[in-house]
Amino acid sequence: MNPVKSVQLWGVLVCLLLCPTLIGAARVCVKRHCFESEVAKTTEEQEMGLMFRSHLPANRAMLFVFPSARRQAFWMKNTYLSLDLLFIGSDKRVAHIHHSAIPRTLDVISPSVLVPYVLEINGGLSKKYRFKVGDMVTIQE
Repeated sequence: MNPVKSVQLWGVLVCLLLCPTLIGAARVCVKRHCFESEVAKTTEEQEMGLMFRSHLPANRAMLFVFPSARRQAFWMKNTYLSLDLLFIGSDKRVAHIHHSAIPRTLDVISPSVLVPYVLEINGGLSKKYRFKVGDMVTIQE
């Protein structure tokens, strides 16, 4: 195989695994702040999450959608960004906020709330925008 084509093929394969892609999209608003969100619904999408990303624009996020409300567990393995995790209840209200998760740690983040949604945004935005438990969330898929 031509060496240039090999490098191009390798780049495509790496990008398929690591590049930000819209796997599903939704507009998620908390109070009056909206985020264009990738939607992770499958186990594979949820396991990958925002791993290996070096940048997330302030108006972007990832929304995890689970089949039922339950106690969700997250970690920051291979996640290079500090993230705020908003745990969202079936009533579409913020049930818990984990502020500024430490990148690349294996500490489990699992509050004792039952939720079908989790929104990951850049670390610090929840405090900047004054998000709090009880805030209404709208999700437009």
